[in-house]
Amino acid sequence: MKKFVLFAVLFSFLSSVAAADEQSLNMENAMLSTATSWTNQSGSVASISFTQSPSQPATYLVSGTYVNNAAGYQCKGTAYPLSGIYYANTQTISFSVAWSNSAEDCQSVTGWTGYIDISQSPLKMQTSWNLAFSGIAGHQIQPGNDTFTMKTVTVHDKLIVN
Repeated sequence: MKKFVLFAVLFSFLSSVAAADEQSLNMENAMLSTATSWTNQSGSVASISFTQSPSQPATYLVSGTYVNNAAGYQCKGTAYPLSGIYYANTQTISFSVAWSNSAEDCQSVTGWTGYIDISQSPLKMQTSWNLAFSGIAGHQIQPGNDTFTMKTVTVHDKLIVN
């Protein structure tokens, strides 16, 4: 009887782990198949699309825009081009933004590197960043960290009413 109970508990545990892994993969597949929107703790928004690399398996090119809304920084409120790479096997991501567009040129660049936690909903992206710029003291690099949360959009099948 003890062996049966132990087996039942073990089977239940392994089943729940398998279900959680499947749910994580489903969330990652959904992320990779559509444009996504990520907001960090400062209210800045990264709009990201993932395009599978034609030459590297489990590798995605990252493209989109970044709108800076962080207090104390220039180049706020308008979209800047974003580009990078995502490795699906390790859920690691790296992307950069050059702070120059038709509205403003801040003559600086930022690079983010981190990982996407696909085990939770909504998905979270943990990153460290480096902002490179030229200031009064010359060339400088300012480091920081961001946690982005993916915004989910729910589409209902009853959007059209006759």
